[in-house]
Amino acid sequence: LFLKFGEVDYFLPFCIYITIMPPKLDQDIVLHDYQSVSSRGLRLFFLDYDGTLSPIVQDPLAATPSSELKKILNTLCAESRNRVYIVSGRNRDLMEKWLGDIKAGFSAEHGSFYRPLSADGASLPWNDIITELKLNLSWKKDVISIMEEMAKNCPGSHVEEKTYTAVWHYRNAKDQKQAEACATQLHDLLKKKEDMGYQVLNGNKIVETRPDGINKGSIVKKILDDTSRENIEFVLCVGDDTTDEDMFSQINLEKDIHKRFTVRVGRVSTAAETHVELQEDVVHLLESLGNSK
Repeated sequence: LFLKFGEVDYFLPFCIYITIMPPKLDQDIVLHDYQSVSSRGLRLFFLDYDGTLSPIVQDPLAATPSSELKKILNTLCAESRNRVYIVSGRNRDLMEKWLGDIKAGFSAEHGSFYRPLSADGASLPWNDIITELKLNLSWKKDVISIMEEMAKNCPGSHVEEKTYTAVWHYRNAKDQKQAEACATQLHDLLKKKEDMGYQVLNGNKIVETRPDGINKGSIVKKILDDTSRENIEFVLCVGDDTTDEDMFSQINLEKDIHKRFTVRVGRVSTAAETHVELQEDVVHLLESLGNSK
């Protein structure tokens, strides 16, 4: 059962899932809490890429990180108490190409791959989470076939096959009204086949499938579990899309971490506890934190 009252969504009967229009992030509070971390405390950052660290662009391959962004991330990573993780739906090869020289941790394809950080903040090799969990991928060929058929009927759209996920993009579709209708049709069609072992979700001008049980929230939990929780004093989690809601929900459960901030880019209903108006606000916030003492 799904009920909606104003800006609050309720999902019943097995649980109550509530999303609200959150207040604007008070960046002064974030800065204060960041600076008040003890000498032995850790600060964790969980940052989406597209629409969060980098603006959304028409051509996904043109969303390369600016030199300014890389400088800001390097400054944050250079602080010994900071652990920066970039948690993205992008494939790991592209993340390695664009950001591999930054001493950050990474998650690619919504948690399918994970490049952790050591206890002292050094980068470690990539882990293949799907292989480790021995998840079923027999659905992928059929899903891609369905997506490709939809792409034929929607000029300008295309299918992106990643290692473990598949995406139908329609940002560049010639007729956006038709594309929105196709997106709804594709989502509904794939939803009926989710028992094959995948999840389908709508994103920013995309319809995407990922292995069942894999999401940004699951990788955030793994990172938290792999870190000395008693030393975590500050968490900042920022994202702009539906796929980031799993991160927000997981961080919101971490009640023992009192200095925690979940932030959605844009004014939308979300599980995040705060929001910022623009993608540029995220970059400016990170720059302020990196430059603070």
